[in-house]
Order: sequence, then structure tokens, then C-alpha cells
Amino acid sequence: MPTPEQIAQHYELEKKLAARIMNASPDDRTRASIDAYDELFSTITWHDGHLKTVERRDKVRDSYKPFLRMVGRDQDVLELGCGNGAQMRALGPLNRRCVGIDISETVLDNQAVMPSNVELRVADATNLFLLEDDSFDVAFSTQLVEHIHPEDVQRHFDEVARVLRPGGRYICETPHPLTGPHDVSFHFDETATCFHLKEYTFAEILTLMRRAGFRSFRAPLFRQAMYEKRPWLAKLGELPADWRRPVESAVRWLPIGSRRRIARMLRLSSVFVEARI
Repeated sequence: MPTPEQIAQHYELEKKLAARIMNASPDDRTRASIDAYDELFSTITWHDGHLKTVERRDKVRDSYKPFLRMVGRDQDVLELGCGNGAQMRALGPLNRRCVGIDISETVLDNQAVMPSNVELRVADATNLFLLEDDSFDVAFSTQLVEHIHPEDVQRHFDEVARVLRPGGRYICETPHPLTGPHDVSFHFDETATCFHLKEYTFAEILTLMRRAGFRSFRAPLFRQAMYEKRPWLAKLGELPADWRRPVESAVRWLPIGSRRRIARMLRLSSVFVEARI
């Protein structure tokens, strides 16, 4: 558990590096992002989300087992923002081909031994030029979209749509601003100011996905209904994804304490969408 001094050091460094990314020119953003993440993870050695022992990696993998069941089996899988590859390591034995990308070489260097059909690459999630069109059945990301420069997020969804085969799925989870901020700035600010360059609502994510060509969306009240064998819960939770738009608009005007509490009650802790191309 980091000390208050470590949290403050982490915050000050990450906020400075985030400003560097936000102010970089379009041509320089990828390099600025790679350098920023490598500097953070090299300096903040106690960072809980990335640099883990093998035992910690296994715990993270186990915590994502329900989510991994949604990805399925015997498919070509792409993970965007794979970190040290914990989820790829679990998915490899179950699928044909697994490719994970992350922008930080420092994080990828901390990976465990991977199955032979898993490939991890340093790459920018907004420019998947190394990947061919129509080459994956499913893509997924957890805690990624909020780290992308807001001007480049549309290109990210466009690129994911390009590399998915017809009928392919993108399972995307990103923190919701109504319960945030969800980065280290939570301890100091009311909105994200660090590596969560922007936290998105359902309305914003669905708009971006539709522009990229995604046509079918699932965003149930109960995320577990999408992978557990509880059909009654799945039926209860399968509401049109757009129902959250008026809810988000109403809750956002509440004072921050009430806003966070009510948004959690309304299942707005994160934006969780399965979109089909």
C-alpha cells in the first residue's frame, strides 16, 4: 500500500507527464505517450496496476476470469492495452491466435512466459498498421480508452473496426466520469487530470462506436449477466444501451458526493459495451 508521500509523488509526476501528452502535436503523440509511460513505470516502482510479481499477475488473471469467458474460445483475439499480458496468458491456451499491444515497453518487459500462440507488441492503439484488415474475431480492452488523447479516440475505434472480421466483437470497458476520477487524481481533483486524459459517458462511447461502423450493442445493467449462466438476470439486464443517456444528463448536475453515490447505484461505475461490427 503506497504511503501518502508516494501517492503525492505519483500524482505530481503523472499530472506533469499527462500535460506533456495533451500538449504534444499529433505527429509527436505516440512518442510522447511511450516516453511518458516508460518514465512513470520506471520511477513509480510501487505502481499497483502494472509492475507486478508473478503471484500478483496470477491474482489479476483470476480476477478477470468472468470477463475472459466473454471473449470465448477458438478465436483470433486482440487485446488493446494488454499491460504485462496477464489476460493474454490466460486466453492463449483457449484460442487460436492472441495478439496483445501496449504502448509501454517497460510494462511489456515485465511479462511472464507466454504460450506459443501469444504475441505481445509495443504499439499505439490508435494506429494498428501492423495488423491486417479483417484479421480478428474479437477485440477487447479494459481501462484503455481513457488513456488515449481525446482527439485520437475516434481513430482508435476506426482501427478496431478495420481489423475485426464481419460480425466481430469489440468488448470495451472504461471508467465512467460520474463516479470518477478513476486515476490517481481522485485523491486531489474532481475530474481526471492525470493519465486518464478523458473519462467517457455511455453517450460519448456509443457515438464514437457508431461513427466507426459498429451497429449492434449490448450494455446490460448487470455485467455478469453477459457471461454467467443466469438467463433471468441476463433478460432483466438487457436494456437498450442508449437508455443511459438521459440518466447521465440528470445525474451529472448533482454535487460530487451525491453524484458519485447515485451513479454507482445506477450502475454507472464504468462504461461496459459489447459492440458488433
